[in-house]
Amino acid sequence: MENNKHLFSAPIPGMSLTTEPKSRPWESPPQLTKVSEVVNFYGEELANPEFMYAILDAVKKGMPIHSLSNALSKINVMNGIHSVDTGIIVTPVITEMIKTIADLNDVGYSVTDEERESLTRVDKTIAADAIKSLKESVEENVAEEEPKPSGLMSRGKKDE
Repeated sequence: MENNKHLFSAPIPGMSLTTEPKSRPWESPPQLTKVSEVVNFYGEELANPEFMYAILDAVKKGMPIHSLSNALSKINVMNGIHSVDTGIIVTPVITEMIKTIADLNDVGYSVTDEERESLTRVDKTIAADAIKSLKESVEENVAEEEPKPSGLMSRGKKDE
């Protein structure tokens, strides 16, 4: 019975056509129509410190920059800022802007999903060499820092 409950709460076919025409942002003409206007819009958005730090946080957490650029473009199409066509044209520019911001803030990034996957894999020989050199340096530091006896009990016997 509970499964049927979800069936009846879903929207009915044609329900999206019951709103007034052009009442949704994406149904109206876009606010920005020229590519240069859209590029300036994203430049201003990315210059906003709050927005920039949110973008950098997403990049730090591993989100590919190209996916982030596509998402920004689609959100602004949905909000009626620019058209889908202009968004497609501007997406590479947004990607480059985000890459520049990441570089200026010393944040590592991947541009695409495929690149991210290749960055997470480490060659086994490189990993083995790194572990070996780490072990050697730890052993050297331990050997150099042997505790020398001190205190009352550390005195040697005096010749009588």
